[in-house]
Amino acid sequence: MPYKINILKKRVLVTFDDTAAKKEITNAFLEIVETIDIKELNYIIFDCSKVINYVLPADYLWRGKLITKFSESWNPNITILCVATNPEIRFMASAFVNISEQLKWNYKLFKNLNEAMYFLNNK
Repeated sequence: MPYKINILKKRVLVTFDDTAAKKEITNAFLEIVETIDIKELNYIIFDCSKVINYVLPADYLWRGKLITKFSESWNPNITILCVATNPEIRFMASAFVNISEQLKWNYKLFKNLNEAMYFLNNK
């Protein structure tokens, strides 16, 4: 599996290997909302900092928005943190940051995991 899911206190950390298939990020997102009780979560962290190559799915915004809207009914107060240096993943995450006002969940984008952890520790 090209990603690992770790459940921490009120957080889920998803770490991706250097290669992520076209819909692996979406698949990880679906696995979280289908298998983890998200009612108690505050944060989902997608650490894509090791991903070198990624092909952006054409329907990424539609799928991500659908998963978010569906899941918000169980917990409207989750913040999604994306850590990425890959341009395609940063583009995708930026799109979600830009539409955050349309969603109950907040989306944040960081260049490295230290920045994301600093954000979490200073909330």
